[in-house]
Amino acid sequence: MHEEITPSFVLALNELGFHVDVYLPKKSLINKGDVYEFISGLNVSVYYWKPEKRAKTWNALRQSIAGSGYSFCVFSTFQFPGCIAFAKHLNIPIFGVVHNPNAFVDSVGKESANYFDQINLKGLFVLAGHVKDALLGGLSGLDARFAAVPIGVVKPYFWRQPHQVYAGDQKVSRNSLVIPGGVNYRNRDLLKLLDIVEGNSLISENLHFVVAGGGVDRPDFEKRVADRKLLGCFEFLPVSEMSGLVLYSDYYRALDGSSFCLPLSLNKEYSTSKITSALPTSIGFGLPALIPIDQAKIYQVPAISYEGTLEQGLLSLIDFSSSEFKQVRFNLLSCLLASFCANATSVAETISECVVSDLFARHD
Repeated sequence: MHEEITPSFVLALNELGFHVDVYLPKKSLINKGDVYEFISGLNVSVYYWKPEKRAKTWNALRQSIAGSGYSFCVFSTFQFPGCIAFAKHLNIPIFGVVHNPNAFVDSVGKESANYFDQINLKGLFVLAGHVKDALLGGLSGLDARFAAVPIGVVKPYFWRQPHQVYAGDQKVSRNSLVIPGGVNYRNRDLLKLLDIVEGNSLISENLHFVVAGGGVDRPDFEKRVADRKLLGCFEFLPVSEMSGLVLYSDYYRALDGSSFCLPLSLNKEYSTSKITSALPTSIGFGLPALIPIDQAKIYQVPAISYEGTLEQGLLSLIDFSSSEFKQVRFNLLSCLLASFCANATSVAETISECVVSDLFARHD
């Protein structure tokens, strides 16, 4: 479930005149809280439901959607067999967000040849341009009808209204870097960061790192930080005892109190076929991200990029001036506002056939 991307879709659909009903699993509310609690100004109704393995629960949701009179349905994740199986029984146009093109292609490949006869698929969405390229490459070997399926790009930068993020003057009083997302050694180069902080006193004395996620490697990383006597350099947000995840209330508070974003992306797929959630977070919260220059070029987002090592990049933040900080935040704001227009245009183009058909049906 990717509930954090849904506000960007809601905003784009609102711009096109749609009221949006969002259905989210109750588990996400219990595990992390309500992401919509912090967002104002949307024309949306959010419903939390409790999915169970029993078929009747899923049938009830399916019947609710099918009998609602909705113009279409957008799945916020649409790459695994379970989503595809659920969509088969809906009699309305379907749009799906593909986060992992390889997984989507594999799922489609396992379906029978009459895929398009089973699902009223009208379009797909991805979250970045390089993901669209990867998806198009994967679809080229499937049913020829996929060539006619529109693929829109919606950049999930909308976490709060711009005035909530960029109001007032923000000064770099302390160089606090937030590390968003899960603590996972496979995806984030946290161990290299630990070595750098331990070995460079300028960094350990001048920079403060906020670990803003739970995850499989969180307990081990906390222990390593403590063992190296670096607890003064790192802050760990509390995690829910029930889920092991950070609640949105703590997450938003930490991002508001930080100056920079440190993605530490290690997974090569983030540059070829997936996105790292850290960069949308950077833009949505107005936090300049420290990333390698090649990653900045791929995502085409304002950032503090470095050509050398991570250590050199971190050192550059110590004397980062207030004027430089204000300029990069202005660039981030411009990027955020531009995404609103681009997202609405992309959604309009992707759903256009469906919307036109719906309008004609209403006037018959």
